[in-house]
Amino acid sequence: MAILPVPQKPLSGAVGNMGARCGVGGNATYRDVVQTQAPAIEAGWYPDPWIHGGWRWWDGRMWSPVAGFGNIAPGAGGSGVAERRWFPPIPQLPLIAGIVMYLGLAASVVVDRASVLTSGAAALILGLTSLALSLTVAPGLSILTSLRWGTRRYFRDTGFRFRWSDLWIGPVVAVAAWIATITVGIAVQVLGVPSGTNTDGIKDSVDKGGAAVVVIVVLLACILAPITEELAMRGVVMRALRSRTGVAAAILIQGVLFGALHILPSLGWENIGLVAILSTTGIVFGIGAWMTGRIGTTMIAHAIFNGSQIALLLTHK
Repeated sequence: MAILPVPQKPLSGAVGNMGARCGVGGNATYRDVVQTQAPAIEAGWYPDPWIHGGWRWWDGRMWSPVAGFGNIAPGAGGSGVAERRWFPPIPQLPLIAGIVMYLGLAASVVVDRASVLTSGAAALILGLTSLALSLTVAPGLSILTSLRWGTRRYFRDTGFRFRWSDLWIGPVVAVAAWIATITVGIAVQVLGVPSGTNTDGIKDSVDKGGAAVVVIVVLLACILAPITEELAMRGVVMRALRSRTGVAAAILIQGVLFGALHILPSLGWENIGLVAILSTTGIVFGIGAWMTGRIGTTMIAHAIFNGSQIALLLTHK
């Protein structure tokens, strides 16, 4: 957890009561409470000593790096988070968690692009390495994030949860992503921005490999990518950005970072349009994750979005 300046002002309300239980008195400053290591303090959400208007989780020994905003029930006992269906308070993660996650994803992408540019045994080794990284980077680093920088409650820290309502919210988000993506795609064409596609290689592989390749493509695009990319970008990176920026900025930045992950060296300047279009998709998914407070919604939306693209690709002659 980063060491931040602690305001020197009297405690009141829930934190004042917590300070009293520490033995530092109702007029103690935040610094007195932060420096007190008293196991008698019950875990719970309390007014954030660093962020005005925010809440921070006290784990019974010390402040957690996870902060929240909005409708949070103060005091001890349980999570303290009041259930709210739409736009619930989302736990935040330190910026370093998002940086580590994105660098891990970027490394995986670099290995994947290198496998395409090589041939023979080197291409095979790099391809297998890329697949291994795709399977392990996002899950592994998200677990590390929860253990090292979160509350050690993995599903809460990352928002990796599903509800029955995701079965209809997810498709709605997918449709919204399609509408936004098509709109930006048209704008890119009208403005004359160089733009390419990242599906030509998939089409060529399917044409040459037949049914076996189709199965692999569907598994990668409709299952692996939605899980790992949502876990990384909306589950960790966006929550880490939120600790330093407002909601709108966090959603916008993570969307652009998502689009940048799809850059292809072979496209050259055409990557500009590709990144603009896919950044829009990432922004819509970010709004979906913010709207429900979980990434189960966007995993379903992402799977539908990718699946519809694959279907169009396979049926287009």
